[in-house]
Amino acid sequence: MKKFFIFIFCFSFLIVGQSALAKMKSDVLNYIPQLNPTPKYFMTIYGKTNLNSGTVIFQAFYDTENTNCYKTVNRIEGVSSARQKVINYPFETSNNHYKIKIPIDYFLAGNCQWKLETITYLVNGKNSGFALISFEDSAKNRSNKINLPKIVYIKCNLANNSCEPTQNYMIPQIKRNNNYQQKFNFLINENVRGEK
Repeated sequence: MKKFFIFIFCFSFLIVGQSALAKMKSDVLNYIPQLNPTPKYFMTIYGKTNLNSGTVIFQAFYDTENTNCYKTVNRIEGVSSARQKVINYPFETSNNHYKIKIPIDYFLAGNCQWKLETITYLVNGKNSGFALISFEDSAKNRSNKINLPKIVYIKCNLANNSCEPTQNYMIPQIKRNNNYQQKFNFLINENVRGEK
């Protein structure tokens, strides 16, 4: 009789454990973004450059907006944050020009509401510290135009692995439901002005 109770206890423990693991696996799968097979909206970044291919890598940060999908950062203090996926877009040059097309709707929104939040860039693998563009949904009073100069000049110093804008500008916050183009000229230590 004792063996029977031990068997029942162990069997129950296995069933409960498997059920908990299955639920955990199901929850984790809910957080994984699904690729959009037919993206509709794009941010096209292009310009003039005298940098080599691979020097600059554009990064698109996609975050969850549904708070039910947030990850716990600190259980004791109750701190949580959005889950994030970063997609890299290498800088490929041809005849001193480059062009990169970044899908705004790269992921299907799904239950977690995956959305593009920011586009930044790395220089020789180092974080530049500069965001180029920020995206939002609730831009009621904003137009679909980017409020930047026609050309943004970015001067690079490869000895310091840095590329910084030569003029002050506010990082634009634009809607996610449109196609955009913006010119960013990445040039090494020279007078980057003068192009129309």
